[in-house]
Amino acid sequence: MSPTAVLFDFSATLFDHTRVVDGAGLAARARERGSRLDADTAQRLVDRILVHAETDRGRRTRRRCDLSADEHRQGWVATVTEVPGVTIEIAEAFHDCITDPARWHPYPDTATTLAALRAAGARIGVVSNCGWDLRLAFQRADLHRFVDTWTLSCEHGRCKPDLELFRIACAALGVRPEEALMVGDDPGADSGALAAGIPVLLLPPAPPFPAPRGLGLVQQLTGLGVPGHVPSDEGNPTRHVTPTADGTAGHRVEPGSGRLRAD
Repeated sequence: MSPTAVLFDFSATLFDHTRVVDGAGLAARARERGSRLDADTAQRLVDRILVHAETDRGRRTRRRCDLSADEHRQGWVATVTEVPGVTIEIAEAFHDCITDPARWHPYPDTATTLAALRAAGARIGVVSNCGWDLRLAFQRADLHRFVDTWTLSCEHGRCKPDLELFRIACAALGVRPEEALMVGDDPGADSGALAAGIPVLLLPPAPPFPAPRGLGLVQQLTGLGVPGHVPSDEGNPTRHVTPTADGTAGHRVEPGSGRLRAD
């Protein structure tokens, strides 16, 4: 049986996360905060910041950053200032970048996938670990019209993989867990939906933007919006599906460090 609702992760699932902060953007934001920084120097800092953020120390410093908007700012500013050469003004400018809706861009197949699912009658929710109102990014891309509900960690004080967050998302959509499908890219966070009784589709690592994300897999595996298609594994509501880059079932390889994770 096809799901009646689809829950989507945000970063690296529906929106690209690799170009949110660059040297030019950081330099511009730093100037707004009174700090002179050329684009080349800013890019070197960005590279070092992103690597540090994925170290054990960086992860510890920002471990609570998705629990509220205040903790998001505090956690990221503290993490960024741990990098030598970064001032508080530059750290604040970095946070300005990662919470700027204009710097988040949807994948080319995001709109078509959401539109097809909506046309097929599916309800759509976004479930994200985030510390800012990402609805603004959807509004800027004119994608908010496809989304019925938003379950954001910073508004509930709990993060994926906490199963309660997925239960909240299902309740908001008015569906039972077994009637939904969770689509994401992070095995550690998004697979928490399984504990809530929601089947999970983990996407393989994203190809370089602006290549399509491969979201057509959602329609192929569920049959939603695909005339005459019989969904694979019909009748098994708890299958943990992990497609490879070619669309077949397989094991997902965890992306390397140096990427921005804001969900």
